[in-house]
Amino acid sequence: MKPKQLVPGVVMLAALLAACGGGSGDSQPPPSVQLAAITSANQDAVARASLAGGLGVGGSGNVVTSSSQAAALYGVRRVVPYARSARADVARPLIVSTATEPCAVSGSVTVSFDDRDNNGFSAGDILSLAFNQCRDTATSLATGAVSFTVNSVAVVNSSQLAFSATLAFQQLTIVEDQHSVSINGSVTAEYDETLLSVSLNLFTGASGLAATAAGPGYNDTLAFDAGFEFRYRHVFSTAATAGTVTTSINGTFFATSVGGRVTLATPVPFTKLSTERYPRIGQLQITGANNARLRITVIDATQVRIELDANGDGTYESMKVVPWNAILP
Repeated sequence: MKPKQLVPGVVMLAALLAACGGGSGDSQPPPSVQLAAITSANQDAVARASLAGGLGVGGSGNVVTSSSQAAALYGVRRVVPYARSARADVARPLIVSTATEPCAVSGSVTVSFDDRDNNGFSAGDILSLAFNQCRDTATSLATGAVSFTVNSVAVVNSSQLAFSATLAFQQLTIVEDQHSVSINGSVTAEYDETLLSVSLNLFTGASGLAATAAGPGYNDTLAFDAGFEFRYRHVFSTAATAGTVTTSINGTFFATSVGGRVTLATPVPFTKLSTERYPRIGQLQITGANNARLRITVIDATQVRIELDANGDGTYESMKVVPWNAILP
């Protein structure tokens, strides 16, 4: 069994800035940390932390999705060939198998498959990946490990793979160019891949998620509360249509740069063409202390509109239009 090489877009996903990980009880901010005030003085910091935490910025210059999704996709893409070759209708189940393969440029990845029920890829099985200075491109690096405990399998064949799993990250660090993220902990994932698209939904558990992330002009510690959700869908391009990437985020999270929690909601999912750097459609609503709100509405793939309701009365008293790259360079 040999993993497929990752396409450049997936490699880029693995290096996106800002998001989540962590899973231990002390990975969350203290319960006493309340919702943060949102004011004209800190609205830019709130906007950037919220967008970076939810969308992320990749070293190749694309704003796509959170690094929890990126890391999950990175790992899932490595797992896909193993899952398909170990499907339940294969005559000789793998039972326990370990293979170390070279990465595209340097380093290696070790994949272990533990077939707990001796029935191919099915609920209860565990797939583990350990990255040893793995470079799939000259500017990317993956170290650490991630394991997949399969919760359920809907379908596994040559044209579709759909399953849910618990992903556990162990000191997984991903670097792309000047962007990096370090992740620990676990998340529940729902994955569905066909010949036309890939969908990935992630949900934080009771212990929440946390991460450290850094990039040009940005260095933050983020913690996502229980119940936070990230939803991602990539529809591949065809000869007739351009590919699209859609992301939505919902829940409450803490950012060191903000000094408290805010609640995020995506009434309009963020959508971009696969070839674009920034989304061309989308809206994010951020709620802080005393119902203060910040509303970020995408104008096009180059600009966003930021509106502030600092006193929480339901009226946005200020508005400005800023370039995307002023928030996410």
